Amino acid sequence: MNGKGTYTRKDIVTEVILGIVLFTLVIAEIILFVISDNFTIVITHFFYFPVVFAAFHYPRRGVMSATIISFIYLGVFWYVNPPTMELLTAAMQFYVYVSVGLVVSSLSSTIRINELKYRNVFDNSGSCICLIDAETGMVRESNSQCQPLFGGLNKKEAGESFFDYWTDVDERATFFGRLREERTVCEQEITLTDSGGRQVSCLITGGTLMGDTVILILTDITARKRAEDTLRESEHRFRELADLLPQAVFELDLNREITFANKSGIETFGYTASDVAQGINADQIMPEHERQRMHDNLLRRTRGEASPNGVEYTGLRKDGTTFPAMIYLSPILKNDEIIGFRGIFVDISERKSFENALAVRNSQLSIINIIIKAATSSCKTHAFLTFSLAQILGMLDFDAGAIYLTESGTQEAGLITVQGLTDVEKAEFDRSLQKLETGIEPYHEYFIRSQPAFSEVTTTDDESSSASSLRIFARKIGMKVFAAIPLSTEERTVGVMFIASRHRSLFSEEEKAMIITLGRELASAILQNTLRKELEQSNTEANLYLDIMAHDLNNINTISLGYAEILAGLIPEGAPSEYIHKILSSVQQSAKIIDNVSTIRKIRDIKQKIQPVPLDEIIRADIKNFSDVHIDFTPSGAVVCANELLSEVFTNLITNSRKFGGDDVRIAIGVEKKDKQVIVSVSDTGPGMPDKSRIFNRFETGNSSRSGKGLGLSICRMLIESYGGRIWAEDRIPGHPGEGMTICFTLNTYQRNGVGSGRTDVAHSGKG
Repeated sequence: MNGKGTYTRKDIVTEVILGIVLFTLVIAEIILFVISDNFTIVITHFFYFPVVFAAFHYPRRGVMSATIISFIYLGVFWYVNPPTMELLTAAMQFYVYVSVGLVVSSLSSTIRINELKYRNVFDNSGSCICLIDAETGMVRESNSQCQPLFGGLNKKEAGESFFDYWTDVDERATFFGRLREERTVCEQEITLTDSGGRQVSCLITGGTLMGDTVILILTDITARKRAEDTLRESEHRFRELADLLPQAVFELDLNREITFANKSGIETFGYTASDVAQGINADQIMPEHERQRMHDNLLRRTRGEASPNGVEYTGLRKDGTTFPAMIYLSPILKNDEIIGFRGIFVDISERKSFENALAVRNSQLSIINIIIKAATSSCKTHAFLTFSLAQILGMLDFDAGAIYLTESGTQEAGLITVQGLTDVEKAEFDRSLQKLETGIEPYHEYFIRSQPAFSEVTTTDDESSSASSLRIFARKIGMKVFAAIPLSTEERTVGVMFIASRHRSLFSEEEKAMIITLGRELASAILQNTLRKELEQSNTEANLYLDIMAHDLNNINTISLGYAEILAGLIPEGAPSEYIHKILSSVQQSAKIIDNVSTIRKIRDIKQKIQPVPLDEIIRADIKNFSDVHIDFTPSGAVVCANELLSEVFTNLITNSRKFGGDDVRIAIGVEKKDKQVIVSVSDTGPGMPDKSRIFNRFETGNSSRSGKGLGLSICRMLIESYGGRIWAEDRIPGHPGEGMTICFTLNTYQRNGVGSGRTDVAHSGKG
């Protein structure tokens, strides 16, 4: 029986054979009885059959069955033979039957257990197992796993042959040839055709049994083959893609052995594919001083410690040359364990070259900015040209240079500065090259036509008509390259800068453009300095003329005032006297205009000269000049940041109040300290002004017949703002513009311990 308790065809055949054997033995016993005429012997032999049969078929109950049969034997023996000495022999036979039953039962049990074990292996195997005839291929037995592979193969129908599915005759002959020679063949890959006509890839293992029977074990590897093909195709695509990358792609194991490198990686380091196949360690592509750092970084990665992704190293080629590179790594994981690293090795030589060039360019631009700043801020041409030439020589890595400026009204250029020469060379230079003639070639090309020149210094410069005396001198002191850069603007050329080098090659186009631009900047700075000097000289001359004019006009006005006052005293009151007073007023106004112009000029000249000024002293001095006006003032003891022109503010404000308020006007001057400032107010009881928004503008006058030229309040605003304060106008009584006006302004206090009058407030009246 099989494991399911049903009889198989093999079981039936076995039972039939066993029945035939038993029948034969019975016939043999009958013949023995007839021949020997001894019933006891026949009975003894006959009882072996049921004992063996029962013990074999029922191993668990075999001993009990043998015992029962043995008792039956004793009973039969007792019945046939009365008690005699042969009864002892029968008893001994009893124990023989029980022993035989025990032995057969044990053997049967072992056989059945082994059969069940191997049957389970056979039926429950994950592979197809079948027994076939080696000659015909007929299937004698197969397990259930053969069903999905071959359809009806395990139905054991007549005429079913394994060879119907294995159609490759050569492949089949090879397998069975090896099987006959070796008796066992393990995992040969074959191709079968299933019942649906589908090609199935299998691994076949075979072994020979008794006779022509062969056991075959087949494993369907179609899915695995498909996965392998997919993996192989994926790997092929990966390799093709990796080979297309311009960067070096690689894989390392934990021993730093390179297990994979793409085409770029192999070429980058100068190796070949065979070199990689033979084995290359990552230490071979790193110079010695970089290896320990690489080892430490890989170790940190292996431990799972934080490590920057993108580390700069120095790569080592097979020929010994090195190059800068950036490595990006990621771990290769298998079962959550790091088994190696995968990464990209990027050659950053171009980037480094660009960074170095950019750093040089930034340095050059920084130097250019320094030169331009020095050129625009310095008033001394010689100083900034000397500084600029030193910076340019250092920036371009040149050895020597000189700057010449044209001299107005001549055809010569004078030396301003020369640098980079030894004492002996400089002495010779000073003797022969202090001045250059701008009208002869090639200097005419530089100074007049503003054409730059960049050339090599050659041994034939002495005989060359195009070689300047400067270039010949450069050859004598070992220079190899020479350049002449005009210092020119769109208007004119003001000079030429010459530079030379003992070790450099010719200039790049970028350097040429930069040096020419520098020449223009230097020329612009020279012209600015020249214009500044000319402007300063013109300003000095204009101030001189203004001083002379003011002095002469004041003298004339003084004389005119004197005569007018004398004439007014001689002529009695009346119409002629009125005209005399008008003449006197006009001359006084003319004198005031001259004073205002002089004040404005002084503001421009001394606006930066701020110093501590006692405010009370300034106010008291101005009050004394207006003794006919009623002025109230309370001293504050404040010291402010101003200068001697502060009195002009109070003079103008008091003058305006008296002019518009008349002889009866009352003026009050107040000082209020607030934080680090004081607020000064000058109030009057005059007619006021409704629109106060524009009274501080220059030449802004009122509508009264007494209005002046509009300079007084403008001068006040200019002075207060030059002190860092502000000035404004408001109604003396808020909301009543016709009842007087107040001018307020702020001044910064002078911060120093102990400054201040310390006196108490007092009242002062100009009228007494």
